Amino acid sequence: MAANRFFYFYIALSISFIFLFVFFILSSFGLIQSSEGASLIGEASRWCERVSGGLFREPLNTLSNLGFMIVGLYMFWVICNDKQNSTNPFIGITPISVLYASVVIYLGPGSMLMHGTNTEWGGWADNLSMIMFIILPWLYNIYSMSSWTSKQLLSIYISIVIIYSIWRWFTDWGLGINFNLFGVSIGLW
Repeated sequence: MAANRFFYFYIALSISFIFLFVFFILSSFGLIQSSEGASLIGEASRWCERVSGGLFREPLNTLSNLGFMIVGLYMFWVICNDKQNSTNPFIGITPISVLYASVVIYLGPGSMLMHGTNTEWGGWADNLSMIMFIILPWLYNIYSMSSWTSKQLLSIYISIVIIYSIWRWFTDWGLGINFNLFGVSIGLW
C-alpha cells in the first residue's frame, strides 16, 4: 500500500515532464509558433513582454508558468501524504482533491501554450485552463450546499468543460452570445 501511496503524484509528474519535453522539442523546431506572430517580433505583446523570435514568443511569461506546475505537483505530494480519515474532500486522495491539483497543474501548460506560441489555439488552451480552474470553486460551493455526490459534481464539471471547450473553439471569448463564463465565475466564486 505504501508504494502505491504516491501513484497520483508520479502520474502527474510524468505527464508534466512529457508535456514539457514535447513542448520544448516542438518549440525548438519552430513547429508550434505562429507565422503571423513573427511580424510582431520585437514589439510589446498585450501581456507586457516583447515578442521574441527565440524558442518561445514570450519567454518569461512562458517559463513563469512552471510555477503553476510546481504548485500542483506539490499539492499532489501533500494529498498523497495526507491521512484519509477526514470528511474534507480536499484531504487525502479523493476525486475532488485529484481534480483540483490537476487543474492547478494545467494552468501552467495552458498558459505556456498561449505565451509560447502566440497562436489562437494557444489562447484557447490558456482560456480553457483558466475556466477549468475558476469554475471549480463555485461548483464545489453548490456541491457543499446541496445533496450532490462527488460523482455528480465531477460529471457536471466535466460536462461544462467539454461543452465550453468545443463552443469556445468555434466562437470567441463571449461564446458568440456575449456570455463571459470566466467573468460570471468570478462573481459566483
